[in-house]
Amino acid sequence: MDLILRDGFHHPSPDLPLWRYLDVTRFALLLADKVFHFGRFGAPGEVGDTTYVSDWHQASAESMARWDTYAAHGAFVALKTTLDRVQHALKDSDIEITAGKVAYRDFTLAGAPIDRTDVDGVLLYDRPALAHEQGVRLYTSMPSGQKRTGVSVSVDVSDLLDEVIVSPRADLATLRAVRALGTTYAPRLPVRPSTLLDPPAR
Repeated sequence: MDLILRDGFHHPSPDLPLWRYLDVTRFALLLADKVFHFGRFGAPGEVGDTTYVSDWHQASAESMARWDTYAAHGAFVALKTTLDRVQHALKDSDIEITAGKVAYRDFTLAGAPIDRTDVDGVLLYDRPALAHEQGVRLYTSMPSGQKRTGVSVSVDVSDLLDEVIVSPRADLATLRAVRALGTTYAPRLPVRPSTLLDPPAR
């Protein structure tokens, strides 16, 4: 099924990569299980109970701030992909999936009201203080009678991802373990260490 892209200011950029920062255990499960997981959104109300989300960050390059937030201890990886790759990897899914860019607005200001009971109103808006997140959300909904902890979609991980980057604070053993996982489960998937903490070239 085709990936649905929200329009207007919720339309994700087709030219910028998408990033998701994961601990190595969750990355290993992605490779071994070959499933793309959407967690239940969990916000109060029906939208939170019936909507399942995968959060990504859209930027031209990996971010040291994101590493500091999610990977302070080193055993993390950054997954890099594009909208085109996500579209291709999910093409055989029978679940309707939407991609939308989060807009950051002050809800106290006058102007066009945001319907915070609507799916897009809940998922695709957040506070200006979080604008550095540059979030893109992939999401799907299930009937209210089918409440569950998450939704999983089968994928070929080598089709889904451009590359995997190992945390700049990871030790050599972590880098070797991630490379071994890639070789075992997705031999076409490039794995490399981050160079953000490397000394500048002379």
